[in-house]
Amino acid sequence: MHWRFSSWERATPEGGYESGPLDYGEQDVVAQGNLTEAVFDWLDDESHVHPTHLKQSLAEFNLLLGIYYSGVTNEIIDLPFEPPDGLIDILREKL
Repeated sequence: MHWRFSSWERATPEGGYESGPLDYGEQDVVAQGNLTEAVFDWLDDESHVHPTHLKQSLAEFNLLLGIYYSGVTNEIIDLPFEPPDGLIDILREKL
């Protein structure tokens, strides 16, 4: 999948090459409006936590780092993952 501000393209075994126009600005206006409304809902009622709140986002990022490390070391990792120093260098070397 390749995404740009004005178009997208992808190649899959099932569908082959596909592409099309994309109006990111039009989509972003809707997305930003929805995000703002969700934040207001959260401020009004703390039980309506937005799914992209910092604690959740950090947990998901930690999961991705663990997946990357597992992929380059072929090891099963425990979560939460404590990335080793030099993880970016390890990824650069392997990839």
